[in-house]
Amino acid sequence: MSELKHAKRWFLDVRSDLNKIDDAINHYLKVIREGAKHVTAIGHLESLVAETPGLMYFYKCYLTDAQQLRRWLEAQYETEEGAKYVYFQTSAEAKAKYGDLKVTDVKNFVKADEGLMQLMDTIRLVANIEHGFDDIVLGFQNRSIMLSHLVTIRKEGLQEVWIDPTRETVNE
Repeated sequence: MSELKHAKRWFLDVRSDLNKIDDAINHYLKVIREGAKHVTAIGHLESLVAETPGLMYFYKCYLTDAQQLRRWLEAQYETEEGAKYVYFQTSAEAKAKYGDLKVTDVKNFVKADEGLMQLMDTIRLVANIEHGFDDIVLGFQNRSIMLSHLVTIRKEGLQEVWIDPTRETVNE
């Protein structure tokens, strides 16, 4: 997490310039890959307990930002979809090009609009990113519970606790 010290808030950037959406998506995906490495607790118990709340907050900020971005994109979709309906139903240009369209024809033209399809694809991608951040936050919540149990075990005077679930168990 070396270069990822502070959560980058993309919502406002993309809201002011939709062309920044690809940069936001690429950054989000990078942060999710990095976050997946941190969910698994490996190291000294004290360090893990100390860093978990900060990491959880960090990824929760990204989750909130991705949620806001998705909601804004959905609102943009609805606005553009409505404008397409109005165009096909009332525009002199559309009437000259397509004639009088039935409601089902208008609906099919709107559904087939390439710009709307691309926007819906972006919404789905951001929703997937949102789920990735949600999974990481849930992972940190579970990590926090596990660490709490280990602290309790340690307080009972048992052994120094070193955590590494990726290491194979060796019977001695």
